[in-house]
Amino acid sequence: MNSPFSRFGLGLYQDPGSVRHFSMGGVVTPLADPSVINISNPATYTYLTETVFQVSGKGGLTQVESGELSSRYLSGNLQEVMIGFKKLGSPWAFVAGITPFSITGYQFEEEQAVFDSLSARYRYSGEGGTNRLVLGTGRSFELGRDSGDVAVQRLSVGVNVNYLFGSVDHSRRIIYSTNSLNHTRFTNTLKVADFFFDIGLHYVLPLKIRSENQKMTSGHFLHAGLDVAIGTRINTRFSELGESFYYLTTVEFPLDTSYFREDVRGGFDMPARLSAGLSYYYQNRRGGGVTLAADYRSQNWSNITGTPEVSALTPAVLRAYRNISIGAEFLPEGLDKAGGFFKRMTYRAGVRQTNLNLILRDVPIVQYGVSMGLSIPLIASKSASRFHIGVEYSAIRGGDTGVDQYNTTLQVGFTLHPFERWFFQRKYD
Repeated sequence: MNSPFSRFGLGLYQDPGSVRHFSMGGVVTPLADPSVINISNPATYTYLTETVFQVSGKGGLTQVESGELSSRYLSGNLQEVMIGFKKLGSPWAFVAGITPFSITGYQFEEEQAVFDSLSARYRYSGEGGTNRLVLGTGRSFELGRDSGDVAVQRLSVGVNVNYLFGSVDHSRRIIYSTNSLNHTRFTNTLKVADFFFDIGLHYVLPLKIRSENQKMTSGHFLHAGLDVAIGTRINTRFSELGESFYYLTTVEFPLDTSYFREDVRGGFDMPARLSAGLSYYYQNRRGGGVTLAADYRSQNWSNITGTPEVSALTPAVLRAYRNISIGAEFLPEGLDKAGGFFKRMTYRAGVRQTNLNLILRDVPIVQYGVSMGLSIPLIASKSASRFHIGVEYSAIRGGDTGVDQYNTTLQVGFTLHPFERWFFQRKYD
């Protein structure tokens, strides 16, 4: 990844969710799936029907433009590794996994005149990121049934214990136009390691159900989701080094150290995050269906406080992060009834608008994205295992900063189910 907008804070925050959510514009909070893990709302874990292993990766092309200059970069990373445990018939479910939380990667420079014929190039670069280790559980409660006693009105609650860890490196160099002067470089490293928690709710309401012989044939459902990440103090360690150097061909050789601080303990107050969403689901008589969903997420970074050493976090340019996502999903027919390969596939599309937590030169930085994708059942596995693929085109307009960024991102992954259900007790050997 290479983005000048990742220079501030912990970098660019990674939208959570599997390929399913990525393909629907990033909608996560209200979506509950029996075969896809959704760590963005731990209450949805209870909808899993059996043990699930989930993995995905993300990569793509980034184009950064500034005036008449343009640069392209290829990048890729592992997006998530998750496993969910569910005993058949139990109201409880458990999930463990790891996913990126933020990514930093940038390199750019500018040239300024110092005096007379002397000029200097100011070169900025950074790399690293933070990850989120998740341990979560959820439980469901049956509140009632429809008039035909076939569809359940259900409330689910869940909690995630998240361990945030990683490091972000930043460097600044002053390179003079003459070799008679020593150049200067400053490097700092911010290490993060601490826990935070999020609590989720999910509610499903059957609206209109049709049934035959006490079995549902079709129906309309409303889903509502809510997830709150509790604001907490995040512990950090900060190191900084200032030194002079000279070039021998293209290799940097240090000359003298002006100052050095190592592993200074500090921290910052990570703000609370609110996520809320609604979805409508219609199940047809062939076991397929249509989902329409919308999601909203907000986290105010403008008022964070931290120790002076946490210089990589710059409240002067940070503001509230907000995201609005809208997505749709269509499955022609259920896997047990589909008459053709394409009727077994799930089709998705979505749009989003993300107000990044940055304001540069008094200009809010906004990202727009449109996405689509599909899921392909792995028929040979004789299970609900699927291959997922999604693609998104997004743009970050920098306004008066003079920098625009365009991303074409591809995410692929699998949800794998065992051939036999785990935790299933047989009556006979």
